[in-house]
This record gives sequence, structure tokens and C-alpha cells, in this order.
Amino acid sequence: MNNITIGAMSDMHGHLPKLNNECELLCVCGDVFPQSIERNIEESKKWFHAVFLPWVKDLPCAFVIMIPGNHCFYLESEFKKNGRSIIPDALKDKCVCLVDESFSYQGLRFYGTPWVTNLPRWAFNTDDPESKFEKITHDCDILLTHHAPDYCKLGCSYPNTDKERNFDSMELAKAIKTRSNIKYHFCGHIHTGTHGGVKIGNAMSYNVSLLDEEYQESFPITYIKFET
Repeated sequence: MNNITIGAMSDMHGHLPKLNNECELLCVCGDVFPQSIERNIEESKKWFHAVFLPWVKDLPCAFVIMIPGNHCFYLESEFKKNGRSIIPDALKDKCVCLVDESFSYQGLRFYGTPWVTNLPRWAFNTDDPESKFEKITHDCDILLTHHAPDYCKLGCSYPNTDKERNFDSMELAKAIKTRSNIKYHFCGHIHTGTHGGVKIGNAMSYNVSLLDEEYQESFPITYIKFET
């Protein structure tokens, strides 16, 4: 068997960290746009094509698999127009953006879904999370979601303090537990949710947000090794 090193991050909000050669594949779980422009579609479009995609192109990893998040209004607008969030043809050999889609890389099966709940004025909000998460394929090896599952405070802000609040999803936790093939799950959304990885069913689940609730860089990029 061969080992592939996978990096994972989420909730950068305009912070685009440098990578060396730590991973062959990078997973990005949403909320990439700066807060100052996220609701301005035209400014977000400019930033995405002039800043974010060149950052992706220059990364030393071989490929990037990303999903949007609830702050990704430009990607939601593209999804509504085109049925998916578009990556330019010039970068399709380096990056894919998944919205309720599967993708295979070196024999590994990925599934990505961006949906969140109880946020009606935000991007990719759904009132029917069960139907969205039921679409997660049973044969995927690695699952990317923006939402965090209701498990071990992955979706709790300020866990174990007097400011703790839950923003997680029971429906997502159920979907992960009932898909025995999932080996790894990466999420974000709630920046200070439990980091470091917890076991849900057969999957190791990681909150991979980089920022804290004050939008300061506080957490490292997550790296795992997967045997292919």
C-alpha cells in the first residue's frame, strides 16, 4: 500500500496560509472569503479569481478539493446559476469545488456538501438538512462538510466555558454514523469546536477551522496519512 498525506483546513476568511510540502492533497471546507467583501458578489468574484485561485495554483500540493460555506455568497450565486460552483478550466487539473458531489483522487472517494441550518440570511442554508445529508454516498472514504455534526462538541463555540453554545447538526451525525465506509470527516463552521479529532462510527472527524471566534489564526492545519 501507498501512503498519501492529506491536509485539511476551513474557515480561513481571507487568511491564506503558506504550505510547504507537507501534503499531496489539500481539503478546504468552506468560508474562504474575507469578511469585508463576502456579501459583495462582484468584489468577492474579483478576490476569488485574482487572489484565491492564484493561491491555489501556487500551492505545492498536487490537488485541492474544496467546498463552500455559509459565508461563500459568490459561490452560492454561481451554484444557483450553473448548478454547481465553477472552477475555471485552466485550474481543473488542480482544483475541484464540490456541492453535493463525489470526486475520486488516486482511488480515494470524496464527497463534499456545504449546507448549514438555522441561518436563513446566509449562504447554503437549508431547512431540510436530513434530505441534504442523506445524499452523502455510502461508498465515500473521506467526507467534507461545512457544518459540524452533533458529537463531542465539534460544533460548539467556546466549549467547556460559560460562553458555550451549540451550532451542530444531529442529522449530519446520523449520516456519518450510518455510513460505515467513511474513514475521515473534515468540517468547520464553528471555529472553536473540538479540535484534534474524535471517532464517530468508523470515521475520525476533525474540526479543521483555522481561526478562533475573534477571527484570529489560532489552529494549525490538520494533516492525516491515508493508505491507498
